[in-house]
Amino acid sequence: MKIWLEISNSPHVNLFAEMIGDLAREHEVIVTARPLDYEQSRMAFSMEDAYYENGGYHNPRLADLVADQWFDNKLGGSLSFAYSDRKSEINRYRRQTTSGV
Repeated sequence: MKIWLEISNSPHVNLFAEMIGDLAREHEVIVTARPLDYEQSRMAFSMEDAYYENGGYHNPRLADLVADQWFDNKLGGSLSFAYSDRKSEINRYRRQTTSGV
C-alpha cells in the first residue's frame, strides 16, 4: 500500500518520525511538504545520531531546507542541505580449527 503524508508544520516531521518508520517497514511511504505555499520564508531542520556500543562510534545525520518567495510570490526557490557520516564494519566470526582431537 502507498501512504502519502502531507506535513505543513516543520515540528511535525520529528513528531511523526517513529510512526513513519514503522509504516515504512511494510508500506511505501511518501512524505511531502509545500514550503512555497506560504507568504513568508520557511525553514526545516533535522538532526539525528545513532551510537553503536560495539564499535564505539556515532553516525550523525543533519538535514536543512530553506524556502522563500519574491516579487509578489511570482518567483520562489528552495535550498536543501544534507550531511551524513556513516561508518560500518563487518564483524567476522573466525572458527579456530584445532589439529587432532
